[in-house]
Amino acid sequence: EKNNLGKGRTTVCISSQVGCRQGCTFCATGKMGKLRSLTTDEILVQMFFAQKVVRLSNTSKNEQVLSVVDDAGDATSTTMGTRRRVAVTPLPPITNVVFMGMGEPADNAKSVRGA
Repeated sequence: EKNNLGKGRTTVCISSQVGCRQGCTFCATGKMGKLRSLTTDEILVQMFFAQKVVRLSNTSKNEQVLSVVDDAGDATSTTMGTRRRVAVTPLPPITNVVFMGMGEPADNAKSVRGA
């Protein structure tokens, strides 16, 4: 996305809950109901992960190793499937953070404020 100065920017959409109690008819998350609220740490981890994705997308080689899990293993096993290199589009720095992911931020205000 380009801002009005022509510079790129990245917006991160953060979740505050697993599910949502609001029940909005247009939202798939609302249909699943609220399972639990996220802790402040769980909210912050989303931002740290997004920052890592941006940083890795801007490596000098601009190519990352991707682990592909096959039927023989899972992410916790010693056989993690095949590895392959994939091209990654460089991302501009994160300039915007919005709470528009899963959950209603006002229903988890304490953890949202802490984050």
